[in-house]
Amino acid sequence: MIHLPDLQIIVRTALKSLDKADRGQWSIAAEQLMLGTAVTEPLVGRDMHLFQMGGGPALGLCQVERATHASLWQNRLRHRPALRAAVEAINPRNVDALAWNIAYNFAIARQVYRRAPAALPAAGDAKAMAAYWKRWFNTSGGKGDPKVFERRFKRYVLPLYAA
Repeated sequence: MIHLPDLQIIVRTALKSLDKADRGQWSIAAEQLMLGTAVTEPLVGRDMHLFQMGGGPALGLCQVERATHASLWQNRLRHRPALRAAVEAINPRNVDALAWNIAYNFAIARQVYRRAPAALPAAGDAKAMAAYWKRWFNTSGGKGDPKVFERRFKRYVLPLYAA
């Protein structure tokens, strides 16, 4: 069983390690967005799935697709040597690691969001985070529901940041 406070530590550690190579990888808002993604994408009932249901191509807690992984390496990481090295320090370029290396899955998923031209929503803004996730990660063609993201964000993510 994965406990959300443990997951929060993994996300923070992974993103901060990337931030040393590429400023802007980590922030509280980025951390919350990644956690919101993780509690929305693979959660079916009470179970989190590391492989997409129905045999689809997505892997890991953030459900990153193999083609997206390849595209990020080809079109983003290849042109950013310091960031590429930081990602490789978490895990060498291995698509299968998306399923079993949680930090690597978050590092790659963060790059999906970094491609977006829009700024991250404010930390704690569940509705804006849900819309951002849908537009830039799940996409209009994806089956994800922003209302589900918003509900789970409020239930699981926000309590981690309560004072």
